[in-house]
Amino acid sequence: RLAAIDRLTKGRGYGEGGKRFALVTESGERHRKMDAQKMKFGLTRIHTKGVEDAVWVQTDQCRWTQSVQTVTLIVSHFPGHSVEAQDVDVVFKQQYLKISHRVTAQVYLEGALHRPILPAESLWYIDEGVLEVVLAKDLALYHSQSVVELSAWPRLFEFDDDLSDGDMEHDQTDLDPERKRRDDLAQLRSSQQAKYELAKRAAVEASGKEWHWVH
Repeated sequence: RLAAIDRLTKGRGYGEGGKRFALVTESGERHRKMDAQKMKFGLTRIHTKGVEDAVWVQTDQCRWTQSVQTVTLIVSHFPGHSVEAQDVDVVFKQQYLKISHRVTAQVYLEGALHRPILPAESLWYIDEGVLEVVLAKDLALYHSQSVVELSAWPRLFEFDDDLSDGDMEHDQTDLDPERKRRDDLAQLRSSQQAKYELAKRAAVEASGKEWHWVH
């Protein structure tokens, strides 16, 4: 039990007996976050102006990252320059993705997606021998409940392991402007309320009385 607690609070918990993925950079190198201590209380950093040194999740088939609107992935087992774009067959379905060779039928990536996408708005391309896919998320759940965190995928495919809190920081760069305005206003009000409560506490304690958060 102590070992489990130590793993959860001081490291990412991968390796032998751990999860079947690693945190890497876009180029596939080990990410510093693999060895970083987790934030307390399961908190995760949120970025609204881009993420420097963004975290990608390396699995058997690909490495992937996400923002509010999209999931971007780089296929691991694509042969590179030996295969032309016209030879690649990509199947987008609402909750399924398959990438294969049109002639040999070799499958480069396949699986049932953990969350639904918008097939008509998803795309793929080959750049310098690298096959990259951009999945457009179906944000029906996010829009119905107006909770930004519901846009984040805990895993890419159904058979993958879930990310832990804080593994991938939230990139909200592409959050719709109106929602961002409302969130910024709510954060400002929360900050102002916190300052008011702290000032009130200081005044009560200065008078020699005991402070209680509920009055």
